Amino acid sequence: LRDFGIIVNQNSTAQINHFTFRTSVPKVYAGGDLVMGPSTAVEAMAHGKDAANAIDTALMGENRFAKLFKKFSYTMAVPMNPAKAKKQTGQKLMIKSRWKNFKEISRGLSEMQVHLETLRCLRCDVKETGRQA
Repeated sequence: LRDFGIIVNQNSTAQINHFTFRTSVPKVYAGGDLVMGPSTAVEAMAHGKDAANAIDTALMGENRFAKLFKKFSYTMAVPMNPAKAKKQTGQKLMIKSRWKNFKEISRGLSEMQVHLETLRCLRCDVKETGRQA
C-alpha cells in the first residue's frame, strides 16, 4: 500500500476518510478487512455498499442510493386478527434431476407463497381472546 502512496496505520490497515471511504490517493477507495483488520463478512459487505454509495455520489454529484431503497414504516402494534395462513414451504428439485449437476435444490417460494407467508402472525406472545396462542 505504501508503495502506491496510500497512508497506512500502525496496525497495517489503510487509512481512509470514514465518510467517503477515500484513501490518501485520489480515486482510490478502501473498506472491509483492509480498513478494519480481520472482521466479519457482514461488516465487509456493509463497507462495500457504503463505499459504492460514496463512489457513485462522487461520480454523479448526487446521492442516487437513497432512491434505490424503499423506506419502511412499521409499529410494534400486535395484529388483533392475524391471517390464518399455514407456513409455506418452497418447491424442491425432483430427486432424479439432482444427479450429476450443481442445480439449486431448493427452488424458493412463489410470489403467492411469499405473500401468504407475510400475512402470518409470528408473534407467539399474542394471546387470542379465550385461549392462548
